[in-house]
Amino acid sequence: MRNLVAVGLVFLCTACAISYDPEPVRLSVPLPGNSFDLALEVFRDRYRKIVEADRDAFRIQSAWIPVQRGDIPGFRRASVFRGADGQLSVIVEIYFVHLGPKGPENSDVRGDRRAEQELAGALERAIGK
Repeated sequence: MRNLVAVGLVFLCTACAISYDPEPVRLSVPLPGNSFDLALEVFRDRYRKIVEADRDAFRIQSAWIPVQRGDIPGFRRASVFRGADGQLSVIVEIYFVHLGPKGPENSDVRGDRRAEQELAGALERAIGK
C-alpha cells in the first residue's frame, strides 16, 4: 500500500509539473570559441545579474528581475544551455504578483515565449557574426 501511495504521488507531481519547450538558438555557423563570452555579454546587457555561468557545461542563468506588464508587477529570469545534441536553447520564465485574499500572491511560473524568441534572436546575432 505504501508503494502505491508513493507511485500515486509521483504521478500527481509529474502531471502537475510545468513543462517548458526551450527556444532553440538557430546558428548558421558552428559555435565559435568565444561563443560563451558573447552569450554572457548578451545576458549581462539584458539581465544584469547572473547567478550561474558554467563555461564547461555552457549554461548561463540570470537572477529574477522585476518586470511590469501594464500595471501588473512580475519577475523574469532567463537561461541558456547547450543540450545533449550540442545546440543552444533558451528558456525565459516569468511569474506575476497579484493581491490575494491574504495579501500578495505569486502566479504560477511559466514560459515567456515572446521573451524567449527575442533572447534567442539576440544570441543568434551576437554569436553568428
